[in-house]
Amino acid sequence: MADLTGRNADETKPDIATWGSGNVLETGEGVVKVDLDGKVAISDIINNLTSEDENKPLSAKQGKQLNEDKASLSALGDAAFEDYEEGTWNPEYIPQNGSFGNIEYSRQNGGRYVEIGDFVFISARIRTSELSQGTASGFVFIKLPFVASQVIDSAGLGNNFGLGVSFADDFAGAQPAAGSISPGTSNAVLRTSAYLPITVDDLTFGTSSANRVNIFGAFIKE
Repeated sequence: MADLTGRNADETKPDIATWGSGNVLETGEGVVKVDLDGKVAISDIINNLTSEDENKPLSAKQGKQLNEDKASLSALGDAAFEDYEEGTWNPEYIPQNGSFGNIEYSRQNGGRYVEIGDFVFISARIRTSELSQGTASGFVFIKLPFVASQVIDSAGLGNNFGLGVSFADDFAGAQPAAGSISPGTSNAVLRTSAYLPITVDDLTFGTSSANRVNIFGAFIKE
């Protein structure tokens, strides 16, 4: 066996490394196979993307892949945060037809949204303190801060976006239990537990009205 000594080796120090049989370089750290041209065998370079061994080398191919992945993730993160926005809006009741004679709110400032690209997440609380019917009729809408996109399914029909109701009370008729967001509009339609639309006739009118509802949901904006 031939000895390989380093520049600091002397008679009082052991060999830094020795050549063994079969092109094996034996060191204090273990055994590494070496090709005849002196390069570390590719078969002995483990996949560092999954290994927890911190003492193994990283191949040039793996290093290149890591750089490419890092660049891709960095670009994705930058693009996502460029389209990120938080904001508030004042939700309000809108009748399908006509207009309310008078409407005042005791709670209307709970509207919040988070916009990520074309996706919008919303939550809002709304409550009236005074309401008169005027010429209002038909469904009851809640006005949203963005227009919802036209979504077409495989049958060529437009789909509504779902809307959640976490709390509702003080409606004269049916109570809201769910809702939907009509594609191509900024209108959220309140619905009963049977998924029937809440109408103007379900509202409480007068100076002690409440018509209180908390909503949340998500949709794709136009």
